[in-house]
Formats: sequence, C-alpha cells, structure tokens
Amino acid sequence: MNILKFEGENFRNLLNFVIEPDKNNIIVGNNAQGKTNLIEAIWLFTGFKSFRGSKDNEFACFEKDYAKLNMQYNDDIRNIKANLDIINTENGTVKKAKYNNVTLKSTSGFISKFKCCAFSPVHLNIVGDGPGIRRRFLDTAISQLRPDYAVKTLEYEKIIKQRNVLLRNYTGKNSLPDTLCIWDEQLAKIGTLIHLLRRDYVKKLNKFAKEIYSEICMDKEILNIEYSSSVFDDYDTKDEYSQQNIDYYYKKLQQSQKQDLNIGSTRIGIHRDDLLLNINDISVKTYGSQGQKRSTVLALKMGEAAVIREISKTQPIILLDDVLSELDNYRKDYILNNIKDSQVFLTSCDTESIVSLKSGKVFYVNEGRIN
Repeated sequence: MNILKFEGENFRNLLNFVIEPDKNNIIVGNNAQGKTNLIEAIWLFTGFKSFRGSKDNEFACFEKDYAKLNMQYNDDIRNIKANLDIINTENGTVKKAKYNNVTLKSTSGFISKFKCCAFSPVHLNIVGDGPGIRRRFLDTAISQLRPDYAVKTLEYEKIIKQRNVLLRNYTGKNSLPDTLCIWDEQLAKIGTLIHLLRRDYVKKLNKFAKEIYSEICMDKEILNIEYSSSVFDDYDTKDEYSQQNIDYYYKKLQQSQKQDLNIGSTRIGIHRDDLLLNINDISVKTYGSQGQKRSTVLALKMGEAAVIREISKTQPIILLDDVLSELDNYRKDYILNNIKDSQVFLTSCDTESIVSLKSGKVFYVNEGRIN
C-alpha cells in the first residue's frame, strides 16, 4: 500500500499543500510548524478519530470554516481516490467522505480500506495509563482488519448507555424495568462476539510482539500479552461463538445486577476488560522501567503492523510522529531497519536521527508550508 499523491487545504495550519511521497518520507521542521498535522491528516483516511484526541471542529484552519483533503493511493491491487471535506457550521461539524467518487454515509466507510499504523508519543501511554487506552488500541487494530467489528463496538456502547440510564433511574421504590433483561440479552450476544475477536487478535499479536521484544532486548527478557476478561476469565469459551457462551455472559450480568443498581452502572462486560502486559511474568505497568515500557509499546505497534501484513497480505502505511526522540539509538535503528517494506512517514526536528534511511524524500515544514 502506497500513497501516490496527497493534497490539502486549510487543514489546521497547513493552508495549501501538495506532496507526491516516496517509499521513505521524512518530515522535518521545528516544533509547532505543522509536521504532526500532516501525519494526522493522513491518519484520518483510516476512518478513525485523530490519534491526538482532537475534536472534529479543530481540523479547519483558524478563521476558516472548512478543510479539504484529497488522497490518491495504491492498495496493492488498484489506484484509489479518497476525499474528505470537513465543514464547520453553526449546528456542528459535518464531514463528507468519498471513496473512488462514491459518497460514503460517514468517514467510518474508510475503515479497513486504508490500512495504516501510527506511532506517536501519545501511544507511549498505552502501558502506563488505564485499561481504556489499551481497549482502544485493540479495537482500532481489529477494526482495520474487520470493518464489521467497528460496527459491533458502537452498537455495544449504545446498549451500555441505555442500560446505565435504566440503572441510574431506578429508585428502589419502582419495579425493575422489564427492558433491563432485553438489554442484557443484547449485551451478552455482542459482548461475547467482541470478547472472542479480541482474544483471537491478542493471540496473534502476542506471537509477533514477543519476537520483536526479544530482538529489541537481545533475548534477555520475555514479553507476554494476555487478554483479561471481567466475564470469562474463569470460564473456558473454547473460542466458539455459541449459545452456551452467550448464556454464561447473560448469567454473569444477572448475578451482578444488584451491585449494578447500587452504583448505577454496569460493572462487568467487555467495556471493563484489559490487556495484560508482562515481562518475565511481572507487570510492565507496575514494575517496568521507562526503557521497558517504551520497548513494550514499540513491540505492540510493530506487532500490530505485522498482524496486518499476515492477515491482509498488505503492507500498511507507517506513521512515526516524533517518536525517535523518545528512544535510544539501538531502538531507533531497530525501527528504521524493520519497516523498510512499508511506505514510511517520519517526523523529526532534525535530520541527525534519520540518517539510517538511505533513500527517499525529505519534506521541510515551516509555518504551515511544505517544501
């Protein structure tokens, strides 16, 4: 997969730009000049929200009410045209997306079509922050391989919100709403499916991440990744989407109902699950050094790219946003020497740290201008 041409107008501080990337692309400039904005603009064609946590109304340039992005890329089979218009109105932000001149219902229509892995300083929080960021990492990675998965996670979130509203409105005086059981049935069906897909993905990811981490630390340590379930940890699902597993999920919701009513929220389910990261059977989050945490995230992100290659037989686009400054020379060289088969976009404040890339293009960004 390769981007052939990328152009934009009024995206953040990038007023107008047109680039024709090479296989290796280095985006150089001082801080706050627009390097990350270019990386972020590419990422939006995955169909996901910004990896920076930006809101949609922040994409249009200051004092402008719209932004336009146009991309031409090859997906290893054919050339594709993708367009994204972002318009700020009095009633909110509207995003209009096209894929090969066909209007999409939403930008989620891009999901799984444009495969991309981003690694930025914010991803270094995957290890140290709460389980929510690790679930988002999993959900984004799986959705790039299965667009139907993204639909299921959204459906699950809507049901959880409805169930929690019922729980909060229960006063103890009124009878328990009959609809609570209906929501539980739906949660059990979707939650079981998401659990199985997550666990299957983690097994694939663990294989690659373990190998990558071993190479990074020169076989001195062993990384292991496991999926921790608030429902199925003490139950063998046999990796089957069966009525027996759905019934077990439903039973656990029923058993938790009293406590849920007391606190006004759903205590168990795939929205409470976590990704356990251990080095030599010891928690990286709790006991890992900064070097071990950085290496773990590096293994996760490069493992994500490896899973995409294995399953989709496609080389994903690699976006590296100012992460080399966070790594020592050995880890820098490891990244640069192991992403040579993918098209790479790498941001840096200087060219000293990217001398390992022998060929490609360098784009200089200054005050929103790209040369």
